[in-house]
Amino acid sequence: MIPISIDRERAIQIISYSLVNIPSANLIVGRGKNKTNHFRSLAEYMVDVSLEKNGVYLSTCRNGVILMYHSQAKVNPFKMLYYRLRLIKNCIGYLRLVSILKREEYIQSIRSWKNNYLYVWFFGIDLGMRGKGAAYELKNVLMAESKRLNLPVFLETTLHQNKKVYQRYGFSIYHTWMSKKFKVITWFMKFSPVK
Repeated sequence: MIPISIDRERAIQIISYSLVNIPSANLIVGRGKNKTNHFRSLAEYMVDVSLEKNGVYLSTCRNGVILMYHSQAKVNPFKMLYYRLRLIKNCIGYLRLVSILKREEYIQSIRSWKNNYLYVWFFGIDLGMRGKGAAYELKNVLMAESKRLNLPVFLETTLHQNKKVYQRYGFSIYHTWMSKKFKVITWFMKFSPVK
């Protein structure tokens, strides 16, 4: 693994390009002229929050990134406020904020009863570099960390093909939600380490 502090920009680049194809990211970014800038702002937010929680892993080939952190990671509340305000200003906008917050509140409520776990916020590979080992390496990091800490891993996905990949990795679906407002299916998935 490459220490992410030396390549924050590469992680943001991989994530911002990958977000374009993710339905939930498109809900956050919305329609408009500056979608590329909005995807970048969302990626910056995701990386900065995950860095704050010590949860950014970049593959050694620098073509894959996973945002994964402990559910009880401590964060600086002032930095988090700054990151959120920056995201609202540069990406979401004030008009869509309430509907985005309601969606996020629902997602959090499904996970809220779970107390001690690893959370995978994002798992992505540079689009032009898939099939070259980065996903395998990051999957092994994910599984090893889950086993080392003896903690389950939770994630959500809105991409059917990602759901299938996670199932091959040993994740199971514990909840499915079809947002009536956004017409997007979200699969809630869990992995339990083998003892």
